[in-house]
Amino acid sequence: RHARAAAPRRAQASAASAGSQAFAVSVAGEKGTESFRLFYEDGAGKRVSPWHDIPLYPAGKENPEVLSFICEIPKETKAKMEVATDELATPIKQDTKKGKLRDYPYNIHWNYGMLPQTWEDPSHKNEA
Repeated sequence: RHARAAAPRRAQASAASAGSQAFAVSVAGEKGTESFRLFYEDGAGKRVSPWHDIPLYPAGKENPEVLSFICEIPKETKAKMEVATDELATPIKQDTKKGKLRDYPYNIHWNYGMLPQTWEDPSHKNEA
């Protein structure tokens, strides 16, 4: 018996705004399965990478005190979610280990996530 992936749908109240550019989140697959994904989309409905395409400074460089934040694991949940860095559009998915979905043993009491466009370049040499 095969699990059938749910058709992508818009997530309720899940949108990010980066200055004048808004992003929406669409859901693919069923929550609690290996096929579950959260995809970010631009205003035209095109999938974008939360890691590469959402600006770090949503209001532009003129306001560096405000940063974009991508929430991977919402407060009071325990599913170990992460950006799928090896997938097209880098959606958010539940982490697996030895073929099993990973969960924390308890709900975490804070929002956990990342700042977009802050990946490390392993070829960059720090001169310090």
